[in-house]
Amino acid sequence: MISRSSPWSGELQIVKHDGKLLILNPKEGDRVYYLPPGAELKLQAGQWVEAGTPITAPYNEEPTLAKSDGVVEEIVRRKEKRLLIVKDDQGRRVEHRIPYGARAQVESGDRVTRGDKLTTRSIPLTLKAEQSGQAILHNGKAIIYRSKARELTLTEDLEL
Repeated sequence: MISRSSPWSGELQIVKHDGKLLILNPKEGDRVYYLPPGAELKLQAGQWVEAGTPITAPYNEEPTLAKSDGVVEEIVRRKEKRLLIVKDDQGRRVEHRIPYGARAQVESGDRVTRGDKLTTRSIPLTLKAEQSGQAILHNGKAIIYRSKARELTLTEDLEL
C-alpha cells in the first residue's frame, strides 16, 4: 500500500517483472502504451530506448462498424476525439469512435444497419516512445520505465 506520505504521487501502477515489483509513475516519466490489435511490436524486453524510438511498426486501425441498426444523429469533433453518434431503434444514443486520420463514410440522417462501415481505415500510425527508458513488455502493453530506485525485490513471503 502506498500512503499519502509516500514520496511517490499521482496515478501509480505496480507491475511484476523479473522477480521485482516495479512502481510506474507517469509524473516521473514512466509511460504505458496499450498495443492496438494487429500492431507489430518493434522493441525487445529490456532494451533501452530513446524518446522518439518507434514502439510499433506502422499499422492501421480498421474501419469503425455500426454496433446496431439506427440513424446517424450527429458527428462530434472534439479536440481529443471524434465520434459518430447513432440513435438505435430503441432510442439509445450509441457512440462510435472515428479512428485517427479516418474519414466518416456516413452523414447525419443516414440509416445504418449493424455491421455497416461508418468510417475508412486510419492513416498509417506508429506508436513512439515519449521518453527514454527501459522497455518492459507486459500483458499487451509496452512500458517505458525510467528507474529511480522504484522497485521491490519479490521474496517468498512477498507476492503480488
